[in-house]
Amino acid sequence: MVPLRQAGFENQRALSFLPQEQVLQTALRNRLVMSWWDREVSIWRISKTARKTDPSIDPETAQKNARKLVAKILIQGEANITSASLSANGSLLAVSTISEVKLFSLRPHSDGESFKISKVVIPGYSTIGARSLQFSPDSKWLTVIRPDNRISQLRLLVSGLSVKLVPQAMKLARIDRKVEKISALGGLALYERTISQIAYSSDSRILAVSDLAGYIDTFVLIGHEDLDQTPSSVADEGSQSESDASDSDNEDSKKKPSTVYGQRWARNPQAHSIPQLPSAPTVLSFRPATIPPKQLTNGTSTHVTRHNPHPTSHETTTTEDRLFVLTATSEVYEFEVLKGTLSPWSRRNPTEAFSETFRTNRNLAKGAFWEVTNGKERVWIYSVGWLWMFDLSRDFPEPEETLDKTNTATSGRKRKRGVEKNTGAGSAIPDQELLTGMSRKVQLADDTDVPVSQFDLVKHDAMDIDENEAEESNSALALLRRGSRSETKDIGFKHEWYTYKYRPILGMGVIASSDDESEAEEGGKGFEVVVVERPIFETSLPDRYIGEQEWEKNDFVK
Repeated sequence: MVPLRQAGFENQRALSFLPQEQVLQTALRNRLVMSWWDREVSIWRISKTARKTDPSIDPETAQKNARKLVAKILIQGEANITSASLSANGSLLAVSTISEVKLFSLRPHSDGESFKISKVVIPGYSTIGARSLQFSPDSKWLTVIRPDNRISQLRLLVSGLSVKLVPQAMKLARIDRKVEKISALGGLALYERTISQIAYSSDSRILAVSDLAGYIDTFVLIGHEDLDQTPSSVADEGSQSESDASDSDNEDSKKKPSTVYGQRWARNPQAHSIPQLPSAPTVLSFRPATIPPKQLTNGTSTHVTRHNPHPTSHETTTTEDRLFVLTATSEVYEFEVLKGTLSPWSRRNPTEAFSETFRTNRNLAKGAFWEVTNGKERVWIYSVGWLWMFDLSRDFPEPEETLDKTNTATSGRKRKRGVEKNTGAGSAIPDQELLTGMSRKVQLADDTDVPVSQFDLVKHDAMDIDENEAEESNSALALLRRGSRSETKDIGFKHEWYTYKYRPILGMGVIASSDDESEAEEGGKGFEVVVVERPIFETSLPDRYIGEQEWEKNDFVK
């Protein structure tokens, strides 16, 4: 029960009517935005003239004219869409329901504006559903997460306007985790092992998946592409069920893995080194490489000989392997998955180094995108009601807890501060943002209306008042300890930025990057992000539970 003296001091929150999963993707090369809802998929094109509008034109009208619906797909049947993915080049669209997986080819129409949509047959998946789909950044692989959490990799061949799939699908097996017997025999069974996040590295050679229990499994793509080879029909190490995949390393080594055009997916040798996280990851994203990897001219790393016309490399990739992870309880980690350790940046910047405002935020993150061009290494994280930016190219200021301990050891005084308790799910409103309702401070006056004393409604206990708090309230160290953004900005720390301007956010995505040559030639800003909001008044409501009554009719007379 909330005391009356704290009424209006906490935020009022409600459950979001938007899905927590990502329902929006963008195609960077074609400036396309794809979103899905129920059984319908819509694809929009964002015009480049959106940022070059005439000042005399209404901004809202200019923004509406800048976007155009270029394709719409309605999935037949009664099952709603569980996941959808758009390839990076905007030529392929994969859609899944609980009963089937569909693949569509998007080809520009003769008018140059809309798309001609054609269905691509997926052998073996016309009657098999999926819970999640994800294209690799190079559009050569399609990851399919089955309803039973099995992972399949489909190889795509795109040549001009034709799209083909390799009939043999690679099946990847996760590490067998020990599930408590009480959970396995309970009503939830293996629910905690449900895969919730998928992430690819920027060069499509590392795949990472995470589940609700907090485990992360990683796989690497071994070998170099050779289209002259024929796919092997031998089942790989993940073709069996997950329970059967927990054999010893000796048994796994005896199995002959299958290869597709000289490449195969294998479990990361250091995958065991990544521990279980405190809670389920809500954001899983690889930090893109600032310097693109060196490409080979012939596509293979070994020499072709008479006895080995189709060589295959067995070395693991040396690409950018830093995996950024944000959990449901706001813990932040960055792993070097090929080494199985935390990255140097993550060791220098633990979760306690992040601002208290971010760590105490109640809305879960929905997604993230990166800005690693022009010497920047920024990660943008968004939720239903906020947008946050962190600059990972620099270290964060010293945590507040460390500063307090250092100051206590130096002064030799024992400080006792009052702890502000939250009485509900809203969390307390900061003093500088408390613009409505009662103030936290009141004044006592006598009959002459002259204030005689003043006290805080929250910190009303004299034992919780720090005797030196007034002396240090104006010091730079105290302002930095409290996380004052104005003081931090003057000092020069620009590692963090956030806003609550956009809400409720359905999704966000990058539609233009500063390394795009066409954008640079036209003198554009280079880095553009699309924000899709869906207010509650635009959401369609179901039919009324109770129909129209007679007393609501105009001709009703009692």
